[in-house]
Amino acid sequence: TYCFFTIYKCLTSIVTLHFYFVFIAFIILLFNSLCAKMVLVILMKTFNKLVRDKIPEIISNNGEQCTTRVLDNEEYLHELNTKLSEEVNEYLESSELEELADIFEVLYAILDAKKVSKEDLEDIRIAKVEKRGAFKERIFLENTY
Repeated sequence: TYCFFTIYKCLTSIVTLHFYFVFIAFIILLFNSLCAKMVLVILMKTFNKLVRDKIPEIISNNGEQCTTRVLDNEEYLHELNTKLSEEVNEYLESSELEELADIFEVLYAILDAKKVSKEDLEDIRIAKVEKRGAFKERIFLENTY
């Protein structure tokens, strides 16, 4: 009986030790997982904005990861308008031709989303020029009476 009791006690101690080892290992894994998530949150940059088509690929090629989603038509037009405002502000701040090219890219995307051709837009522009003029003469209106 003494031998049986000793074996039983030894096995119980081993099982208890194994339980504690598994429990501690679980706590360490959980801690590491939480730490990794905290590091990700700290390093994560949130953009929430429309980006050019190749940006996710560029991010991936730089060794980073990103989350994206495809916008529905209503969201897309809204984000294009936001992007247009952003690009116009960037041009106003820098006066760089590259920013004008970005504005054109957004305008072309808006036309495409609204199913309007560049030619149709040009026809509208010409009609306005014929009716109200252009900006070639540099006229600055100061006031009326």
